Amino acid sequence: MLNIRIKNIASCNRQNSKYFMNIQENSIVKFEGDLARVIFDVLLGKTPYHGDIILNETSMVADLPAYMKLIQYISLNNRKRIDNIAVREYIDIFSVLTVEREDHETSFSFIESMLHFMNLDYLLEQNMSQVSEDEKLLIEIIATSQKRPKLILLEDFWLYSSSACKDKIIEFLQCYIDSQNAIGIILSSDSVLSNDFFDYSYKIGMGEIKKVNYKVKKKKFKELHNV
Repeated sequence: MLNIRIKNIASCNRQNSKYFMNIQENSIVKFEGDLARVIFDVLLGKTPYHGDIILNETSMVADLPAYMKLIQYISLNNRKRIDNIAVREYIDIFSVLTVEREDHETSFSFIESMLHFMNLDYLLEQNMSQVSEDEKLLIEIIATSQKRPKLILLEDFWLYSSSACKDKIIEFLQCYIDSQNAIGIILSSDSVLSNDFFDYSYKIGMGEIKKVNYKVKKKKFKELHNV
């Protein structure tokens, strides 16, 4: 559960604006509207505010480091990559940066399982310079899940991928969020992604939030076991 109770955001001109949201586990949610970026940045710990954000009983105010361990931010804008290494090594770099040392083996096994489920395990022995741009994108997104975040904050991926790659990204997100009882929040500046992908959206304006529920999304993947 993600419980958001915030007001008086530093980057907003209007004082006493209150934003209350409760987001359930196993949900993929769209943030849109004039202040969607501001609330998104608050969740990332980038913008001061009054109130609190609680994720799985962990308070951002009381324990920011513990809160940050539970979230994963994925931005594909202006990203930099190391291409002249094996895919396996590339994934291991993410492990070193995001996972406790004693969990490296377990985390890599998790990634192997995810790649196998996505029919991408053939990539592990290839070099990053040999795989397609779409495959690199999928590798990056899957690799960032190694620390098993409970909240994934994602933007921009539809701007950098083909239609087939978008479907794979969506399949992975749905699979990961359902198998890990996590939450996905996607910042949307337009309507490129179908609403069928989301459980609901929050349209966030100055001092107001409108929640829109969508029909129950159809799972596009088989049940994932032992991951």
